Amino acid sequence: ENTDIVIENARIQSILRGADPTSDEIIDASGLYVCPGFIDIHTHGGGGGDFMDASAESFDKALMFHAKNGTTSVVASSVTAPVEEIEAMIDMVREYKNKSNPLCRILGAHIEGPYISVKNRGAQSEKYLRIPSRDSYDFILNNRDAIIQVTVSAELDGMEKMVRDLTDAGIIVSCGHDCGKKESIMPVIEAGASICTHWYCAMSTAAVMDGIRSVG
Repeated sequence: ENTDIVIENARIQSILRGADPTSDEIIDASGLYVCPGFIDIHTHGGGGGDFMDASAESFDKALMFHAKNGTTSVVASSVTAPVEEIEAMIDMVREYKNKSNPLCRILGAHIEGPYISVKNRGAQSEKYLRIPSRDSYDFILNNRDAIIQVTVSAELDGMEKMVRDLTDAGIIVSCGHDCGKKESIMPVIEAGASICTHWYCAMSTAAVMDGIRSVG
């Protein structure tokens, strides 16, 4: 209470108590809380807007919703769909990523699927699931300027190479929607996967198998 925050060039410079700072612009936040903006690394939209609509109207709705609720940066997430629909969403992410004065910043795209397991696909459409040893993932590599993160299932055939290719391209790889056991997950982690999506939700879980507590 009774504290002033001095911000210069979008950064907090000082926090003052009992002082009367001078500024070209003063924002009266009396009776309110001030906190750093939240960063949401996995969101499909909000406020009636779906990023997969790939329209300015839906993006604006979602970003306004997040801004009103304290989120200042998001990673816009796709769902499993035809590649051309995912690419349309990525194109819109790229456009918003480069905007100078967004409602809420889009840091990049999170591609959730289509390289995920059938069993633990959750709400993702089985019709459009892909396997890296069989189906190209060039569309991801070709859009590396706009894609920050990709969620994959570790046990899919060819996944170790895919993860290495994505991480070499500077893309964060997340394990999720999987049925993987330790023997399939560890090589993918060693190849560069570094985070998880839906931990214990639409993915493998821990259970006792042959007397040993294992992921499976």
